[in-house]
Amino acid sequence: MNSILRGVVIFVLSVIFSAAFMSGVYYGAFAKVTSEKSLKPGLIEIFMKTYNSSDEQMKDMNSYLLEQCKNSNYAEVPASKQLSERIIVKCSDLSPGAYKKVSYLISDAAFTSFYEKKYDCTLLECLKTNPLYFISRQANEYFSKMSFIMLMLAFSCLAVLFFIMKFSIEKLLVTTGVLIVPFAAARYIMVKTIPASATLDLSYILLPAIDFALSCFLAILLIGIAVMLFYKNKDIKSRKKKR
Repeated sequence: MNSILRGVVIFVLSVIFSAAFMSGVYYGAFAKVTSEKSLKPGLIEIFMKTYNSSDEQMKDMNSYLLEQCKNSNYAEVPASKQLSERIIVKCSDLSPGAYKKVSYLISDAAFTSFYEKKYDCTLLECLKTNPLYFISRQANEYFSKMSFIMLMLAFSCLAVLFFIMKFSIEKLLVTTGVLIVPFAAARYIMVKTIPASATLDLSYILLPAIDFALSCFLAILLIGIAVMLFYKNKDIKSRKKKR
């Protein structure tokens, strides 16, 4: 009876570990993709191309914004078809002769407006109604929190499994860690196939996510190998004692 119960506990904990670890890796990858560091360069580049204007238009925009700065520390960019969000620029960043950087300032402010926007919906609701939720700090914080919870659950199960006698967890660890291979292959293919001159350099956004997954699977693989060597060494010592 005890052996049956032990087997059930081991099976349940193994399933929970695998599911929680994979979930933690995927949530962590999404957290990397949606981080400000990953999104900002590419999105600012897109905004700048979307808001591309002539020097004369930039001069007019610069004058318009500076006029607002006479009575405020912030200037509001007029809404347009390209940028319908409320875009606020700091007056301290503006100057009469630096009209050429206005496009960047507006694009940077547009990114901040999108990224800092708050959404009153759950993940699934936002997926249906507000897809821009996925380029927000709110989404990034959610994915980071879920990744931490799932990985803590996974390693808690691993700790319990480790202390259950007569169960070798190295096979579970090595099997899970071997998943590093497809992620490494995906990284290699991405680096080779995505041109550095792409309008939105997807490799810059996706590579941190893949690197996070690689580090997780590598850690599990190394732990598995270490445990395997530990058990082998223990087995060799026990055989020598019997002799």
